[in-house]
Amino acid sequence: MKNIPFFKSLAYLWALCMPALAWAQYNINYTETGIISYYPYKFNRTTASGEVFNSEDMVAGHKKIPFNSKVRVTNLNNNKSVVVRVNDRGPYAYGRIMDLSEAAARKIDLLATGTAKAKIEIIEEPAGITSSAKDKERDNKPRLTSPAPNEGNFITGFTYSQWGTAKNPEGITHQVGSFLELVQAQQQCKRLEALGFRSDPVFIQAGWQTNKKVFNVLIGEFKTREESEALKKRLQNALGAKNVWTKKH
Repeated sequence: MKNIPFFKSLAYLWALCMPALAWAQYNINYTETGIISYYPYKFNRTTASGEVFNSEDMVAGHKKIPFNSKVRVTNLNNNKSVVVRVNDRGPYAYGRIMDLSEAAARKIDLLATGTAKAKIEIIEEPAGITSSAKDKERDNKPRLTSPAPNEGNFITGFTYSQWGTAKNPEGITHQVGSFLELVQAQQQCKRLEALGFRSDPVFIQAGWQTNKKVFNVLIGEFKTREESEALKKRLQNALGAKNVWTKKH
């Protein structure tokens, strides 16, 4: 058998281990230092975890830290700290490591400056989630089965299928998510399918919210609110009442 050079063997093993290491690093005592900011909006935005955002909750967004992790955030300008729960993804502004709710930002005097250098530290992992459970949760996340269209093809004010085909729905619909990234909206569409909402039309509507482009996930197309009630109740049972609101197309 052909011998594999020693350094190539090490590189191969490192490549195999990297996914597990990347997931495992976000546990208790993980620390990170960088620029933090806070959300400019208050209510009625669905976070990446599926919760409706509330600016008075002690919550935050991070690109990788698992949802429901408790994180201590210390403003290095004044050494004031606050503990938040991660329930969202982001921030997507270059160089920033975390977005805080307004209530959390108020605790560490972040409102006046808007941004600050901070240290974040995981102090509590999600309750009852072991490493194997995390791996299972990661593996069971909805995956896109077709190439995603370019976000630029989704023009604000217009409605599309999840794959970018222009649609012109009319009447009453239910909004079940608002996302900053198209791929997140598409994952929500897949989640609806997995929950059994395969026969109901699902749309992605591009819009603006506090000067940011958002992708709203809509489901259903009814002439009246009365006709839409049965679907609304099913959605509330599946997603939680606070994550469903009714609107006109």
